[in-house]
Amino acid sequence: MRKDFLLHVSIAIVGLSVLLGVLANEGYWLLPNRSICFSRGLLDRECPGCGLTRSFVAAGGGHLRQSWESNPLGPVLFGLNIAFLLSRVSAGKEKRPRLQPFEVFLLGAAFLIVATRVVWYYVK
Repeated sequence: MRKDFLLHVSIAIVGLSVLLGVLANEGYWLLPNRSICFSRGLLDRECPGCGLTRSFVAAGGGHLRQSWESNPLGPVLFGLNIAFLLSRVSAGKEKRPRLQPFEVFLLGAAFLIVATRVVWYYVK
């Protein structure tokens, strides 16, 4: 695995979310009007991740209420993603082949939040 793979993924997620959010604010909605979720398409049932793409786009456009309504995980994971991105970028050109403790905490928190949401979804 490349050293900065997670940094590149984080940049792509935040960048695309902000770009699509700004375009949506200007009246250009580029996401399909139908669901792109495999669970909804194949099983006709929502999954814990349904609405997450729309949630990230809304958060990227600055609409946190709409983001929360699309999927409560969206604004939380978007914020964790930004915190991770800022943590990695703040080191500048300093060599950092390993994740720092704060970054491990952010990734662990994201995992626990998603796992809790999945368990809660199937238990309710």
